[in-house]
Amino acid sequence: MSKPAAPRSFQEIILRLMSYWASKGCAVLQPYDMEV
Repeated sequence: MSKPAAPRSFQEIILRLMSYWASKGCAVLQPYDMEV
């Protein structure tokens, strides 16, 4: 089994983490800042 390439950006790290947890059946909600 080959080792995955190192992530090039912070967004790629987040994307990999989200896809990992999605494969485990978890939903990852991104925080956001919005005026209410």
